[in-house]
Amino acid sequence: MNKFIRNTLHYSITLFVLFGNLIYHNCSYLQFHFYFCALIILHWLTNNNRCFLSQYDYKTNEYTMEILSWFGIHIPRENYVLTTIIVYASITIPLLITYSKLKTLKCS
Repeated sequence: MNKFIRNTLHYSITLFVLFGNLIYHNCSYLQFHFYFCALIILHWLTNNNRCFLSQYDYKTNEYTMEILSWFGIHIPRENYVLTTIIVYASITIPLLITYSKLKTLKCS
């Protein structure tokens, strides 16, 4: 898979994870979003905190650093702990929002 396709897929997944729970209020869609986020966290935990898509093009957490730099946030590359916290928070927060919506909608 070439780099353009990997980047497009990676950015699409990132947008879905971050904003996918804001688009629909359908139980099935929100359940998919919840499990998708949970599986990403599981994948990272079992793959040395790395996404299989970024391991071809980036060193540890460089993908996150690139996205943060778009917003003017610059964290030293040596600060591995902070970037790891940001990475996991970027998935955990949308996951918890989705969980809250699932509870509010009384989805089983």
